[in-house]
Amino acid sequence: MMEIKFWQNIALQKQGINGSPLFREGTVGAETAIKTLGYIQIDTLNIIERAHHHTLWNRVTNYRPDDLNILMAQRKIFEHWHHALSYLPIDDYRFAIPFMQRIKSRDTPYYKKHDLTLMRSIIERIKSDGPLKLRDLKENKVHITKKGAWNSRPAKRALQVLFLQGDLMVSGREKMERVYDLTENILPSHISTTPPTPIEYATYLIETTLRANGFATLNYILHGKSTAALKQQVQDILDQKMKAGEIACHKTDFMPPVYASKNLTKDNSSSPQGHVKILSPFDNVLINRERAEQLFEFPYRLECYTPVAKRQYGYFCLPILYGTELVGRIDCKAHRKEGILEILHFHIEKHLENRDTFFTLFVEELYRFAHFNQCENIEIVKSSTHKAELADYL
Repeated sequence: MMEIKFWQNIALQKQGINGSPLFREGTVGAETAIKTLGYIQIDTLNIIERAHHHTLWNRVTNYRPDDLNILMAQRKIFEHWHHALSYLPIDDYRFAIPFMQRIKSRDTPYYKKHDLTLMRSIIERIKSDGPLKLRDLKENKVHITKKGAWNSRPAKRALQVLFLQGDLMVSGREKMERVYDLTENILPSHISTTPPTPIEYATYLIETTLRANGFATLNYILHGKSTAALKQQVQDILDQKMKAGEIACHKTDFMPPVYASKNLTKDNSSSPQGHVKILSPFDNVLINRERAEQLFEFPYRLECYTPVAKRQYGYFCLPILYGTELVGRIDCKAHRKEGILEILHFHIEKHLENRDTFFTLFVEELYRFAHFNQCENIEIVKSSTHKAELADYL
């Protein structure tokens, strides 16, 4: 039975975040990263640089936030639902169609009521006037139910349904505001719009997950997409691939059985060098919280939606990766106009063999992270747990 560090190393190596370059630079590197990982989750919170930029910046040399808009304009990637709203490779478009069909057929608890009249008027508006943003629609009033509960604005909801069911696509963003256009105007003609068969879809999930992670449990392959029928289909294909000698099933003492390529051990030739990364809460390495806790022995929950009095680590704490381990977390706030990255909380939770080496590398990465957030200076507030130790190295 291979020890946990072996699996940590594989996961980080496949994710392109183990200190060894995996992707190329700039826009090309961002495209390669999205193709390799299968998706990059989008998030709108901007207390620091947004999560999708943060995730790519940690993997792609000379990454710039505008690279995503360039790739959108080049029709190399598209926005849609993965387990959450994400950037996806345009070549994978057909595998988003089953979700689109669920929205259109109202086979979801969140989008059962469609304002068809409003949706038709939006489509006609785009046909006559071209791409639009939410602010371009006059019908933008808040709807209150009889019980007084707030609902999404009808225009926003109509746009969202048209987008999710595939009638509209996002052609780009102005800051974080989406620009919508007809799918027929955006989707390249060579991209297949044939819905995948159940076997094709299950195979896509398996191959994408193993490519991005090196190994996976059955539940991780199904992350955010599990139904009884799909689960059985995935298991059947895994069994077939094992019988054909394409993959193997490994037992571990820290997580359920994992499936991996038969050549897995050959992929583990390079171990992570001493390096530090400050990760986004939505980084692909730890977006599945259960897997992150099993693989890295690091329980993690995002606390921005937790009442202040109940927060343990801070509003938007970022996990700290050191070598193959998640060793702590840091809560930051970027004051971009003042050029200051404020350290609100800082916690080291694992034993460090050489604290001096860690802190030297961490501060180097912290300044790099500050520059990424358009900040030149770093300030530590009094509430930071290890503020004195960190301050000695700044």
